Amino acid sequence: MEWALAERGAPAVLATIPPAHHASIRVAERAGLVPAGTAVDAEVGEVLVFRRDR
Repeated sequence: MEWALAERGAPAVLATIPPAHHASIRVAERAGLVPAGTAVDAEVGEVLVFRRDR
């Protein structure tokens, strides 16, 4: 993640996680991502969106 934000100049890193994937949500939070809303994924349906800005 640090590489994407620093070296590649990405303005943010996003993660989309199905609500039932509690372990993945915890990983995202530990990595500094914060909840940023929801979205619909064509394969799994509603997902939570997590974001970390530069």
